[in-house]
Amino acid sequence: MSRRLTGRVLKCSAFITTKTASGSTPVATAFLVRPTPDETSNVYVVTARHCVEGSDEIYLRLNRMNREEGCDDLPISGHWRLHAADDIAVRRVTLGDEYDHAPLDVYDFEALPSSYPVGVGDSVYMVSLFLQRPGVNRVLPIARFGNISALRDERVNVELSNGRTVDLDAYLIEARSWGGHSGSPVFVYLQEGREEQHPTYLPGFGRLLGVVSGHYLSLEVARLRGNTTPLDVDINSGIAIVTPSEYVLDLIRAEERGDQDTPSR
Repeated sequence: MSRRLTGRVLKCSAFITTKTASGSTPVATAFLVRPTPDETSNVYVVTARHCVEGSDEIYLRLNRMNREEGCDDLPISGHWRLHAADDIAVRRVTLGDEYDHAPLDVYDFEALPSSYPVGVGDSVYMVSLFLQRPGVNRVLPIARFGNISALRDERVNVELSNGRTVDLDAYLIEARSWGGHSGSPVFVYLQEGREEQHPTYLPGFGRLLGVVSGHYLSLEVARLRGNTTPLDVDINSGIAIVTPSEYVLDLIRAEERGDQDTPSR
């Protein structure tokens, strides 16, 4: 059964950009979260830790309400709270009414996974930056769809795009992840019959499962036409790695309390 996504889930997404000699370049995905449904509460940027760790100058790209005004790159270097054990980072931001955004709130994901356990085969989707089509003077994320392939039975060994190798507590999903997808929110549709039971379930939305940390590559040997020398080629396995949403909650709650220590599970 196909489901159309709501505008809200697209508007929670933003792009992380860097400055280059030719201008501003999108490099990763982020999304916005509020700790409560109260529209006056703080807003946090959420992304994968490896997307911001060690970066000297990064920006958050958001659409302006007036489409003719395009989008802005807002400075977000520094003041990040990084999870000590997993690939999650959050940062508080102040956004004016001139930006066309719709943050998630914790009711969109705090019931996972204990109250409404997910399972292998459940439908998922991510909302992400597609580097080949980021948008001309607009933030235009794409959606990719798939299924949960493996639950969190054991930590998975991952080499992140910044070269760091870590053991992550993560779901594996059957959905292709490419460069720029790191930091994307991943949503899961609850099984039929569970959706209506949940008081905050939004049709066409689902629940936040977690955050994309990367994907697995398979090393294959290939021969180019006319060349007898074999080449080693990295092939996307189609399996993406998703850090669970409760790590997002850990960091936001620690930030709201003003904890000095960084959460670690």
